Amino acid sequence: MPRRSLALAVLIAIALPCTATAATGGVPVSQDSALYPRAVSLAHNGSANGRVLLTTTGFPSAGPVGAISESVDGGSTYRRVGSVSDDTAATGLCCTTLFELPQRIGALAEGTLLWVGSTGQNGTDRRMALRVWRSTDVGRTWTLLSTAVRAGGTGGLWEPELSVDSSGRLVLHYADEGQAGHSQVLSRVVSSDGVTWSQRTTTVAGTAAGHRPGMPSVRRLPGGTYLMAYEVCGYGGQFDCAVRYRTSSDGWSWGDPADLGPVARTGDGRYLVATPTLAVTQSGRVLLAGQRVLLSDGRTAPANGLVLFTAGTALGTWSTVPTPVGVAGARAGVCPNYSPTVVPLEGDRIAEVATDAGSDGTCRAYAGTAVLPPATERTGALVAVGGTCVDAAAGGVHNGDAVQLWTCNGGAVQRWTWRPDGSLAVNGRCLDLPGGTPTAGTQLQIWDCNGLPPQQWLHRADGTLLNPLSGRCLDSPNGATADGTRLRVWDCNGSTAQRVTVR
Repeated sequence: MPRRSLALAVLIAIALPCTATAATGGVPVSQDSALYPRAVSLAHNGSANGRVLLTTTGFPSAGPVGAISESVDGGSTYRRVGSVSDDTAATGLCCTTLFELPQRIGALAEGTLLWVGSTGQNGTDRRMALRVWRSTDVGRTWTLLSTAVRAGGTGGLWEPELSVDSSGRLVLHYADEGQAGHSQVLSRVVSSDGVTWSQRTTTVAGTAAGHRPGMPSVRRLPGGTYLMAYEVCGYGGQFDCAVRYRTSSDGWSWGDPADLGPVARTGDGRYLVATPTLAVTQSGRVLLAGQRVLLSDGRTAPANGLVLFTAGTALGTWSTVPTPVGVAGARAGVCPNYSPTVVPLEGDRIAEVATDAGSDGTCRAYAGTAVLPPATERTGALVAVGGTCVDAAAGGVHNGDAVQLWTCNGGAVQRWTWRPDGSLAVNGRCLDLPGGTPTAGTQLQIWDCNGLPPQQWLHRADGTLLNPLSGRCLDSPNGATADGTRLRVWDCNGSTAQRVTVR
């Protein structure tokens, strides 16, 4: 996407009235403005392993910074623990990233944290740079390590992404506006010590001068193959800025730069547009996030801003799962669901941080966690408050039948099938939020399964069952346990009235 000063964008966002509600299902990381979140779950830092470290691009009055925050509860809440204050950021800061070294590289010990940002984009005669900073104390303090790339002209250097190739070298991927004959390409440089870097090599350029591949995200799959996702703007038509992908056997060689790669599409033709990021769970499920979701004909999908794409490591057909932090109505712009970050935790648990405008118009980061729906269908009881079971009333055979609590009896109306798309089905119908009404107190029903957001649910670490569309949880009013108690959605609070065990 064409870039401009994120600082200016934040000021504009603050000045304008809010046009959308804040992200659902998540809690603010802080009350500070924040853009472009990137997070890692520490795995090479001894006693700090399991903490989630987050960087966001911020613009306090003293000047742009990379804010560093830490979560010790699996990505549910964060506190500020440090910042990167690059002196060159005074002339502009964009698109910061965070990386934990999985092994020793040169003199850099395993577990060293690296941070990179695009600096210097303001001014007519700018010379942008990608500078690498390091931390050896879990993000508390930072020192400059090297300048990996410096622009030779006024073209931009954007969206840095770090990886380690199969030879143990540090690779920096980025969007590059400095290559003659191209509006923008994806480039990469490599280093054996994090200090001295190679000349750039083109990764993706496309065939037309106006093609703008950008936003590279790279992950190594369990079998050793490397996966890169990226957007290609300047393509025109309904697939402008569509998210594409390619693979590499060694993390350095990515094939013909003229090949734009396939668009990531679901079986029914839905696809992501703009600002992709990748994650791979411990169980090997590939997750792909993006700013927007469109239907096969280019119209906005009902689940826009509410789902992640997922695939196995073979990268066959993509499908969708609900996202822990929903940004309903995600749209073009540097705030709403712009490049959300997903962090794999143990098993199929994930943490997410996404951005959206709050009621005061300020762009903030919102955090949420969840357990992904099972990769294959799983059937059992939903045991709720007081040991009662979630039950479909009146035999559960008609659209609109109530969802209630009842003494557990093993009957068909209490055997729920958890589907990979996040829906919960009983007797062939799905747990449904009527009309997608997000209001607290809306009573639940069963309805013909349709795969739409009112029927998608996520089981969270605290045991609650979240509907990302509404940002509210399944709830028994006042913790009632009597047979026939109607279930509803209510503000998530983690109480026993909202906890559900899947058996």
